[in-house]
Amino acid sequence: MSPDRITETTHRSWFQRIGSAFTGMLTGLVFAALGIAVLGWNEARSIAQMRGLSEGARMVVPAPLAAIDPANEGRLIHLSGLLRVEGQRTDALSGVSAEGVSLKRSVELYQWSETRSSETRTKLGGGEETVTTYSYAREWSSTPEDSAQFHTPQGHENPAPLLAETLVSAEEGQIGAYRADRRLLDTFQPSIPVVVSPEDARTLSTALSRPVRVEADVLYVGLDPARPAVGDIRIRYTAAPAGSVSVVAAQSGGALAPFTTRSGAEIFLVTPGMATAQEMLQQARDGNQLLTWLLRLGGVVGLIVGFGLILAPLPTLADVLPPLGAVVRFGTGTLATIGGVAVGVVVIAVAWFAVRPVFSLLSLAGIGLVVAAVIWLRRPGRTALRIG
Repeated sequence: MSPDRITETTHRSWFQRIGSAFTGMLTGLVFAALGIAVLGWNEARSIAQMRGLSEGARMVVPAPLAAIDPANEGRLIHLSGLLRVEGQRTDALSGVSAEGVSLKRSVELYQWSETRSSETRTKLGGGEETVTTYSYAREWSSTPEDSAQFHTPQGHENPAPLLAETLVSAEEGQIGAYRADRRLLDTFQPSIPVVVSPEDARTLSTALSRPVRVEADVLYVGLDPARPAVGDIRIRYTAAPAGSVSVVAAQSGGALAPFTTRSGAEIFLVTPGMATAQEMLQQARDGNQLLTWLLRLGGVVGLIVGFGLILAPLPTLADVLPPLGAVVRFGTGTLATIGGVAVGVVVIAVAWFAVRPVFSLLSLAGIGLVVAAVIWLRRPGRTALRIG
């Protein structure tokens, strides 16, 4: 057996599994409740945002760049221009500097990582056997691994990271006559590689008391990049240069601030480059729709998982004969899926009733027809007819 691959076999009796399944029902109730809560909150958020963006499209006005118009105070304005920031951004540890909005230090660690895979088999009588394999490998990763949490930390120890990822950002910028604060500046993501120098390597080596060298576009902390050792580090720098930007926001005392609509939605849109107000608002609508569907999917999945846990004792009880347990598990899985989707659609439809009553009623009617069709197809008379 390889020292970096360890296998462990565990057993659970039928009675232990039944106890866990009944305990899991409480977790299932929590998942179902969270699924309903997420769906209800998401629909309310989506409706408010949709109304707010529609309201913003009707009231947004263009604003001059060279001078602040007092008549626009508190109004939703649109402007496009060149973002300016003063000075350079510098990593105090290495001395690496770059002009622009921000400078990001990205860190990769050469370390042990643990992966696990499990295979579970149900045995005659309802017992369960699980074979878990823990595999260990050395690799580069930007996420520190705490080796103390490994199944087998001995021989796979990772040292504490010497440094972490960091972002150095400008505090303020200027777009024409308007101040741009951190909220606006943070929309510029570092993406342009920054060239590092031997002087940067010497500065970092002094700070860390470790050998550092320039290797391609990175600062390498370690002895030999060709033969990395656990604890070696690769550091890359990227910058976010200032450039043209378009903004839809509230004019507030010479600055740009979030605008709150009558529906309670907040509008603060920033797009690198030149874009019209209507293009930006349409992008915001598309983003809101995508987020809405992702959260809907998450809520429905929560309901399905919750209902599956609530029904879990049934297949566990049937596992005394493994083939019977598989059949019951398929049935409860189907019921959990149908129930999760049905309840999810009902919650969404009820939330939309105040905005789109026709859509809401059609959704509820569709669920009613599906349920009625399932009941009708499962009638004893229908079963007898199919057999005959």
